Amino acid sequence: MSIFQNVTISGEKGNYEVKGEAKIETDAFQYSVEDGENFIDSGNVSFDKKEGDWGDFQIEINIPKDMLPVFGVLSLTLYEMKEDGEMVNEEGFTLDKLNEEEGM
Repeated sequence: MSIFQNVTISGEKGNYEVKGEAKIETDAFQYSVEDGENFIDSGNVSFDKKEGDWGDFQIEINIPKDMLPVFGVLSLTLYEMKEDGEMVNEEGFTLDKLNEEEGM
């Protein structure tokens, strides 16, 4: 069972807005952005959790142009981090496909 639902992603070329709902025991989770080979961005997401229910979240991701790959897919991973540093409840999404038609 996923702890994330109704996730929508808008934006392009390094500027993205991610919205959705999360159902976790704490009031924060983490995200990371990668291009398949390189780690690009990460952060913690705090949100208004409703007791025992789904809470809404919103993430603004702004990646400088010099950190964007010329071609490829930017992937977003949402997850929880346990106290021992283990990533759990990971869920992946496509953030953007950069210059895909030009690369073929």
